[in-house]
Amino acid sequence: MVESSARTHLTSSPIRTVAVLGSLAYDLNMRTDLKPWAEAGARARLDEIHSEATRLLRAFPDLRPAAYRRAMERAGRTAAAPVRRRRRMSAAERKAVGERMRKYWAARRESKAAGGRSVKKR
Repeated sequence: MVESSARTHLTSSPIRTVAVLGSLAYDLNMRTDLKPWAEAGARARLDEIHSEATRLLRAFPDLRPAAYRRAMERAGRTAAAPVRRRRRMSAAERKAVGERMRKYWAARRESKAAGGRSVKKR
C-alpha cells in the first residue's frame, strides 16, 4: 500500500516485527497492558473533578446538603468552614459522668420528697 503522504511497510526480523508509518515505527509484538494507564488517567480525572467540586462549593455554599448547612448554622460558622467533630469519651469518663448523674437525680428526688426544699448533698 502506497499513499501519497505516507508509506507503510512491514519488516520482519527474527526478534520483532515493526510497522513503519512515515517516520514512526511501531513494534507489533509488544504486549501492552493498558489497564494501569487507564487507571492512572481515571485517577487524575477524579482528582480534577474533586478539586473543581471544592471550588464550586466554596463559590456557592448553598449547593451543600441541607444537613451540612444546618450543622454549620448550629455551630455558628459559614457553610464553607470545615466541621469539627466532638471528642469521644473514654469508658472511665462515661462511668464518672454516670455516677455524678445518679447522685444528682437522687438529690433531686430527695428534695422533691422533702416538699420542694433544696437539699444538696456531696
